[in-house]
Amino acid sequence: MLEECCLCPRHCGVDRLAGESGKCHITNQVMVSSYTYLNIMAQYRPCYKAFDILLLSRPMNTQEFREAIDLAHQQGVDRLDRYNSLQLRFIPG
Repeated sequence: MLEECCLCPRHCGVDRLAGESGKCHITNQVMVSSYTYLNIMAQYRPCYKAFDILLLSRPMNTQEFREAIDLAHQQGVDRLDRYNSLQLRFIPG
């Protein structure tokens, strides 16, 4: 995505990894605002060629779901979608 930049509507195609700057002046240090609303869902279901790739060939488990939540918190993103106001829930498939 950063080698042939398409981050903004201009799709300028510059190589941000090589230090190039396009019209929007986004650098290779792209950051997500801590005010971003994030919906982490545990509903992934593999299909078609996903079964050919070991890491994609199964749904996520409870531990992976919790790790995704923890990673979001570590990056300062706290506006997470909640199933209810008491806790985030993992609903296995």
